[in-house]
Amino acid sequence: MGKSNLLPGYGWVFAMGDGTCNVGLGTVSPSAKSQKINYRDMFYRWLANTPPEWGFSPENQIGKLGSAALPMAFNRQPAYARGLLLVGDSGGMVSPFNGEGIPYAMESAEMAADAVSRAFFEGPGTRSAEKALAGYPARLKDEWGGYFRLGQIFVTLISHPEVMSVCTK
Repeated sequence: MGKSNLLPGYGWVFAMGDGTCNVGLGTVSPSAKSQKINYRDMFYRWLANTPPEWGFSPENQIGKLGSAALPMAFNRQPAYARGLLLVGDSGGMVSPFNGEGIPYAMESAEMAADAVSRAFFEGPGTRSAEKALAGYPARLKDEWGGYFRLGQIFVTLISHPEVMSVCTK
């Protein structure tokens, strides 16, 4: 009782505009690596449960199956160093709640552009310009730090089989 083989994660389908789709799944479980999970098998089992009319079958697959870790909750730091500002995925700006990253990429790019613009206005290489650029990570954390921290706590909670079982009932 209370056991669950459910793994916290999500799936996605992105239309590519040419009649094809980018289809994938991801896990947010910090213990998934230690469980030696066969992600390829998990992916194909997940696809087998999609509606047949979607056509997501191995026969229709065009590209190779690939994988990569999603950088979440500011797990790529520092966001600013020696003239380099990280935005979006490069700065770990993916939501731990749902794997969403596009809005964070767009908003962080806007914040980075603001910082660069202020630095340029202050005069490249000046102390004031450095202060403008160094303010970028603080702005990110002010904007999303609490949300990403809460997401990390959420992921930790749902990684416990007992909690996941209760959440999915």
